[in-house]
Amino acid sequence: MQKKYAAIMDIGSSKITVLIGQIGCNNSFIIKGFGESQYAGFSEGEFLEPENLKYAISLAISNAQEQSKMKIEALYVGVPAEFCFCDCMEVESNFKKKVRITDDDISYLYSKALNKDLMKTKTLLSCKTLWFKLDDGRKIFEVGKQKSNKIRAKVSLMYVENNFISIMNDVLEQVGVVSVEYISSSLAQANFLLDDVEKQRGVIIIDIGYITSSVSGILGDGLAGLNSFSLGGAHISGDFCEAFSISFSEAEKLKNEIVLSVNSKKVGNYEVNVENQILLVPVFSANEIVKEKIDLFASLIKRCLQKFSEQNLENVQVYLTGGGLSYINGSREYLEKCLGRDIKILSPSIPAFAKPHFSSCISVLNEALKKQNQSKNWFSKIF
Repeated sequence: MQKKYAAIMDIGSSKITVLIGQIGCNNSFIIKGFGESQYAGFSEGEFLEPENLKYAISLAISNAQEQSKMKIEALYVGVPAEFCFCDCMEVESNFKKKVRITDDDISYLYSKALNKDLMKTKTLLSCKTLWFKLDDGRKIFEVGKQKSNKIRAKVSLMYVENNFISIMNDVLEQVGVVSVEYISSSLAQANFLLDDVEKQRGVIIIDIGYITSSVSGILGDGLAGLNSFSLGGAHISGDFCEAFSISFSEAEKLKNEIVLSVNSKKVGNYEVNVENQILLVPVFSANEIVKEKIDLFASLIKRCLQKFSEQNLENVQVYLTGGGLSYINGSREYLEKCLGRDIKILSPSIPAFAKPHFSSCISVLNEALKKQNQSKNWFSKIF
């Protein structure tokens, strides 16, 4: 496979996506190969049908290879939030006199932040800095050529579960992939979907997927916190099945018809085409089910936010991405009401991929292409 292309695999909670692409003009991408496969997904940090994982991965890779006419031997794998752990530490170095801060000084700070106990069961993916403080007490985001007799930093370290790596390595070796590198999907989204000004102000990204969701706090170059929970858009469809005695596929069609609005009528029915027949579902009943589920989303999101409240992200911009909730008309507005925060939809500004459910895979591709152009160092090279 040509070096100018990167191959990535994004592991969602309902499907596996493989992309082969390169950087195009005007910050765009040239997608050479696209492969996708449905599978059972994961919940509570466990794959639901591990015996079928190899087939799903093999199918997605095969489809991308067939379309691109390329053989994937090196692959970047986006690690979902449920298999990641974010550890934030404050560390400091003192010097005998004022010196110009170097990359080696920053690397030394990273080494002081490493958690040896965590590394017994997890592998380090990345080290990023939320902020720096020099001897004059200023909080800055770039040390550049600054001089100081001491440097303090808030370091964000991203780890991945060793069990996840073991499972992926075994499967990918069987399907012919010889080189694998892992990327945090959450960190990749922060790097690609947000600009530097936003990240320095602080941002919250809520990624609601099919059966799992995550909440990321972003500050500076890293994640100020990362939490996840096993609840997604599919659970709304599941509630429809139970309430209206319909099949899951029918419930998915109903979900696509939902309109949550302050002015929505409490009378009338949604019309769902089921096997050439029209199924009538009361608007009020269906909307109340969705609202109850969003209430649950909001309570879980609040818990996640409380876990990294010390990073002072209470008043920052909140974004919603992922395909689990973003496409339900009026859901963003209702979630805003529940959280008491302004929320905007976040998606890639890339033609053909400018939708929230593509946020993860496009961000992982961008990160993979960046890594190809960077020299590997002690904390980013796993294999």
